[in-house]
Amino acid sequence: MGIRGKQRRSAASPSGGAEPAAPRDWAVLNDALILLILDRLHSLRDVFVFAAVCRTWRAVFLPTFSALLPSRPPLLLRPVGTPFPSGVPRRRRLRPDRCDLLTPTDPSASYLSIVSRRALSHPFLGYSYGFLIFGGNRPFLANPFTGDEFFPPLLPSEQRASFRCAALTAPLSSPDSNLLLCSSHFILRWRAGDARWSKHYLELQYTPIHQIITFNGQVLAFLIDERLFVIEFSPRFSMRQLAVRWADESVKFWLSVPPLLVECDGQLLMVRFSALEEQMFLSTIQIYRLDWPRMVWTRVHTLGDWALFVDIRGKSTASCSNPSRWGGNADCIYCTGPNCDNWVVLPLDGGVVSTTDRQSPFFDNQFSSVDMPSPVWIYPNLEYSMDWTGQHAGESRD
Repeated sequence: MGIRGKQRRSAASPSGGAEPAAPRDWAVLNDALILLILDRLHSLRDVFVFAAVCRTWRAVFLPTFSALLPSRPPLLLRPVGTPFPSGVPRRRRLRPDRCDLLTPTDPSASYLSIVSRRALSHPFLGYSYGFLIFGGNRPFLANPFTGDEFFPPLLPSEQRASFRCAALTAPLSSPDSNLLLCSSHFILRWRAGDARWSKHYLELQYTPIHQIITFNGQVLAFLIDERLFVIEFSPRFSMRQLAVRWADESVKFWLSVPPLLVECDGQLLMVRFSALEEQMFLSTIQIYRLDWPRMVWTRVHTLGDWALFVDIRGKSTASCSNPSRWGGNADCIYCTGPNCDNWVVLPLDGGVVSTTDRQSPFFDNQFSSVDMPSPVWIYPNLEYSMDWTGQHAGESRD
């Protein structure tokens, strides 16, 4: 006969079962542990979801946000429309109905972008400091993460034009923030808080401004012909051309699409997609770094442990360090373009890219209107997008 041992009963557990664990207050995690967890979250969506759990975690997250960004890839804002019947010319494509957000850390997942259909019916001019910039008779800003829209003053009839690009020069809440709209003939400037726009005529031989970026506190205008200008606002508006030359003056280029400026690791880079002289439908990729002391564009043959993110329309560019942390590729360019479903990864190994391949970001560039919403790389602006939690596309918004 077996001998049954006596069951020990706790006064707090008269039934003899295991004593339930006391609830843990996760809000009291020490800061070092919270920072360690944040460091291991490679997706921006996961970072925002984690920070939204409680005020304590958010308080630790806020001061570290800017330090987290360089090692996290941007999100791709992808316009989505009704599938077009086969045989319909590409140039007759309709504007999209909505936008999704994709992340390189999980390409199979898509998240909601709360951009109104009304906004997408307007000319899309760029993305800057957390806002999509739309044109038309009354330009406005739209937050792709919250759906909030911000309306500067109405444009007078004599200032309305077809604008090619637009940008903010600083966050909207900054006293140095200016919204710039660029046409071939002039720039319209609205300083945050002003009641009206100011108009500044350009003397650029009608060469369009392709990009406006802020680099090391300077606002730079980059033209399609690769001229580079510094825009100054004080004591009055002016554009000063930088006398930049090439390290190899004998180099000639045939560009398939306009060049793009990207800030990477504190350097200003130019990405050039140059057509081959003997085969104009094939393009090579070259990267140049601006040597500021000498004012020379010098060739860069490797990005090291960095990746670049560009859309060939130049609406927004970005860079990311140590992409292998989230399963990405270093020394590559993540490239997208009009009507692309996502992106292509272009290695810097001397290979060529076909501009006639239907899967190429270059293919639809010749058919799509310049102001038509197209995929663009974006980062959330912490000040205006803190409550974004990355709801999956297809889920209810309620």
